[in-house]
Amino acid sequence: MKIALIGGSSQVGFSLALYLRTYHSEISIISFVRSKYSYRFMNNIGFECEIINFEEDSGDLFKGFDLVLDFTYPSGQIFEIKSKINNNISFVINNMDKGALYIYMSSIMAFGTATDEIDIKNKIVPRSSYAYLKRLAEKRVSDMSKKHGVIGVSFRLGQVHGFLQSVTNQMLNDIAVHDKIRVRGNNNDLTNTVFIDTICKSIFEVFKLSKYDKVKEVYTVVSTPQWSLDDLYYYYSLQCKKNVELICFSKTVNKNRGGLIWNLLSKYRFIFENYILVHLPSLALLSKGIYREYQSNSNSIQMFKMNYDFHLLGTPPIACVPNVVSNNIEKTLIQENNLLSIYQELISKS
Repeated sequence: MKIALIGGSSQVGFSLALYLRTYHSEISIISFVRSKYSYRFMNNIGFECEIINFEEDSGDLFKGFDLVLDFTYPSGQIFEIKSKINNNISFVINNMDKGALYIYMSSIMAFGTATDEIDIKNKIVPRSSYAYLKRLAEKRVSDMSKKHGVIGVSFRLGQVHGFLQSVTNQMLNDIAVHDKIRVRGNNNDLTNTVFIDTICKSIFEVFKLSKYDKVKEVYTVVSTPQWSLDDLYYYYSLQCKKNVELICFSKTVNKNRGGLIWNLLSKYRFIFENYILVHLPSLALLSKGIYREYQSNSNSIQMFKMNYDFHLLGTPPIACVPNVVSNNIEKTLIQENNLLSIYQELISKS
C-alpha cells in the first residue's frame, strides 16, 4: 500500500506516520507539509517528505497513491478558511487516481454541540464556526469525490490522546501536581477519546471495505469500546504512577454571564459568524474585536483550574467504523510509551 499523508507535521499526522513506520513498515508513506521548517525536520529524522503548495502546485501530485490521508486545517479568519478548505480539498481529489481512497480528518465537533455543552448531540444547525467549517469540508469531500470518481470518506475524530498531543501533556502535568481532579459529568460517563492505534485500525478497515464499495461517507472514530471518565483517568494515573481522585460535578453551567447583550451574543454567536459575518469580512473582524474586548472586560466570567471539559460525553450519533476493536488500557500504555521512546531516539540522533 502506498499512502500520501497531507499535514504530516501536525500532532496527529506525525503520530500516525510514526505509528505506521513502527508497526507497519511494509507500507510506503510520503508526508506532505507546507513549510520548509517541517520539511527539514521530517527529513532529518528519516521520514520521506515533500513540500506542498496548494496555490502553485499542479499536475499529478497524488497519482499512484492507494490512499490519501488529509490532516490539514487552514489558518485565517472564518471567511478565509471557508474558501481555502474548498480549494484545498478540490486540489487534492482532482489530482488523485480514480478509485483511490481519500480520507479527510474531520472532528467530532462537527456534530455541532454547543461550546458550553458536554453531552454530545447532533445539531441540525452547528453551534460553532469550527463545526460549521468541518461540515463544509465533509460536504466538499462528498461532492468532489463523486465528481472525480474517488472514494471519499470523512472521519469525525474524537479527542485524540497520545504522547505528542497537547491535551495529554496538559493532563499529565496537572495530575503530577494535583491529587484531585474536578471534571464535569459522572464517573461512568463515556468519553469520546481516541488514540492513534484506533485511528490506524479504522483507516485499514475502511480501505478494505472500499474495495467492495461498502463504505459510508462519514464515520465517528473513538475508542471502541468507549472509555469512561474513570477509565481515562485510570490510564493517566498509570502513566504518572500516581493515584488521582476524580471529583465529578454537574454538567450544567451558569449561562447568565453578564447581562442581556452578553447572553444574546453568546447564544447566537454561531449564527452571526457562520451565516452573516462569513460574507462580510470587514464587519467580521470589527465584530470579533468588540466581542473579545467585551469578553475580557466581563468580571462575571470565571475560569476554574482543574475543570476538564476536553471530552464530549455520551454515545456519538454516527456509528464508528465496523470491526474495529481498540487496545485495552494496559496495552495502550505500553504502545504509547514505546512510540515515545522511538520518537525521543529519533530526535536525539537528528
